[in-house]
Amino acid sequence: MLGLGGGYSASTTVTVSLTDVNDNGPTFQHHLYTFSVPENAAVGTAVGRIMARDGDTGINARMTYSLEDLEESSTFIIETDPVTQEGLVLLAKPLDYETKRRFVMAAEAVNDHVDTRFLPLDEFRDRTTLKIVVEDVDEPPVFLSAPHEWKIPENAAVGTVVGSVYARDTDAVDNPVRYSIDKRSDAAKAFRIDPNNGTITVAKALDRETDAWHNVTVEARETTLNHLSSSAVVFVKVLDINDNVPQLARDYRPFICEGTQAGELIQLLGVVDPDDPAEGHHFYFSMVSEEHINPNFTIRDNQDNTAGIVARRSTFTRRDRTHYLLPVVVTDSGSPPLSSTSTLTIGVCSCQPAGHCPTGGVEALALSMGEEELAGVTRT
Repeated sequence: MLGLGGGYSASTTVTVSLTDVNDNGPTFQHHLYTFSVPENAAVGTAVGRIMARDGDTGINARMTYSLEDLEESSTFIIETDPVTQEGLVLLAKPLDYETKRRFVMAAEAVNDHVDTRFLPLDEFRDRTTLKIVVEDVDEPPVFLSAPHEWKIPENAAVGTVVGSVYARDTDAVDNPVRYSIDKRSDAAKAFRIDPNNGTITVAKALDRETDAWHNVTVEARETTLNHLSSSAVVFVKVLDINDNVPQLARDYRPFICEGTQAGELIQLLGVVDPDDPAEGHHFYFSMVSEEHINPNFTIRDNQDNTAGIVARRSTFTRRDRTHYLLPVVVTDSGSPPLSSTSTLTIGVCSCQPAGHCPTGGVEALALSMGEEELAGVTRT
């Protein structure tokens, strides 16, 4: 009513809401962030967090962190925590205090959304410096030049050097190392190791036919208070030498039928030899040298490590004789060659039409022994 008396008035509250605009850039509170991490930290370990403050809120405060690694080692990476907007520094590669003890990098924070109406483009980012110090960790000795594989002839004398292992403490202090053999890996106690220099020698006679390979675990232990240790397996191959005589493959009981013709095969012989020459086995068969040729049998070497006993005549009868003794010599091709002699008893049998002796020559042998005993009694 234009201020005249008797007029009426009313009042109300007006709320004004301000919406945020991106008129603040990220700002680090420190020019240098220093972190430390042990050298045995696993890849993926969180090293530390950095934070760039931004006065804006919501989408205008979102930012992405990045690392500028001048040495391009890519040892560390940084990720943005979507909740706190912090930069999480993570280990990306294994560390080694003895190789590199300090890393210096530049970290940058950049707004995800910029608005150049309020700030110049370069004010939507900020940089700081990261220094990461690697902490030394006492580590066990490290074996060098692995794996170890050696060869030794089975006739090597006690004290013969097989080989040497070497391990060193890679820590800065380089503690002395002592060596030992795990008794569980060398139950036979075939080897000995010098605790000071890692030289392995033969401790007892070796036998390839018993153990062709030895897998020995060697332990290297620091002499410091922590006594940290590590182990390595050495493989020892025992080389064959010709130290076993060849033997007939089994206890042969040959027999000859009364109707056998000259030239017929009586028994096929095989040989066994525990040795294992590199060029393979080759055996030679012969009879004990006599002044005259054996009129009854001959041995035919088949040149395939077998031989046959062959009849030389056709007039074998039990009436004339019930058994014959035939010494067989088997010689191997080793250096030097070894041989053995086995005396076979060949019985004479009245065979069945198919050539089968019902008692396999045993009856003939038993009969022969009885006749000899009887003859002895008669002579007495």
